[in-house]
Amino acid sequence: MGKTKSSGVILGPSAHQDVLRRMLHETREELRIVSPYITESELIRDGRLRKARCITRLSPLDIAAGASNPSALRRLMGMGFELRYVSDRLHAKVYIFGKEHAVVTSANFTRKGLGHNIEAGIEASPPAAVDLGKWFDELWRHASPLTEVKLARCEKLANAARRKLKALGDVVGEHEFDSELLRARSMKVRKDARLFLCNTNRRGDSSARCERAMKDTGYAACWTKFSREDDMKAVRPGDVILMYSKKVGVVAAGVATGHLQVLSDDNGEDFIAPRGWLDRLREICGGLPDEWRVPVAWIDWNSSRPMKVAGKEWRSPQGTFLAVDEKRKAFKGVKAAAVKHFGMVVSRE
Repeated sequence: MGKTKSSGVILGPSAHQDVLRRMLHETREELRIVSPYITESELIRDGRLRKARCITRLSPLDIAAGASNPSALRRLMGMGFELRYVSDRLHAKVYIFGKEHAVVTSANFTRKGLGHNIEAGIEASPPAAVDLGKWFDELWRHASPLTEVKLARCEKLANAARRKLKALGDVVGEHEFDSELLRARSMKVRKDARLFLCNTNRRGDSSARCERAMKDTGYAACWTKFSREDDMKAVRPGDVILMYSKKVGVVAAGVATGHLQVLSDDNGEDFIAPRGWLDRLREICGGLPDEWRVPVAWIDWNSSRPMKVAGKEWRSPQGTFLAVDEKRKAFKGVKAAAVKHFGMVVSRE
């Protein structure tokens, strides 16, 4: 049975619900929630809040596995919540009520986390609650707005990911998923498929926010003017996209699921680019450039195990997005290495 100790320690699901409800009804100040996974909304329906903000993850894999629920996210939007998302590294679960109360816990804002799982947390009051509020605001500043357009796109990608999950067995619930989990035993690729190389932008974005955004949303993308635009225009569904991280190597491979998309937006509202990178682009370019992107179903993404060519580390020729032409010395052996490293099977058809 869950209970709250006098020390402020919260043990068990019922205690979490009791504490959160009490704090919710004791404050009319802003509610701030950080939770990687969200399936809950009923708990706060009766709250008397002036403002509410929430930071979560946005990953097709989380939705495919049932860890997060788009309907719950939409209900929060309908209740007046402002939602933003960050990378798949988000693991904190924090509930902040104004400046007076906060809860730091293992429980996600989900029905299982708050109603069934064995969880533990602790209440915080000033000055800790104030510090947590400042931490939230800083995280919020670097997070990207979660819009209906982005959520719908993520749902579409989740449907494709769900089919792969079924092939692995009935895995449903709160889990942390990486593309390693969804890696197919053998991925069939068209015999005539072309290979392309997309730079993940680590040179311009040392914190790898752009790289994580591409991984999470299922796009190979570019945000600055580049010299080989025709290469990106040439991508067709079924072609293979290799992702190259500066000073790391080829860390991912995927199959294009559509043609090039070019988005023009003064605010970048529908861009997958992280908010912080958009601000930097405005400074560098004197305005926001177009977002060039190709939708991709990732076969595998693993920065700790980059692809090798002929048993050696491989460095790509300079470029934002390039067609892999094995007639060029720099690309010799890349196709064979990619097929072997990422477990692809070339179709005979």
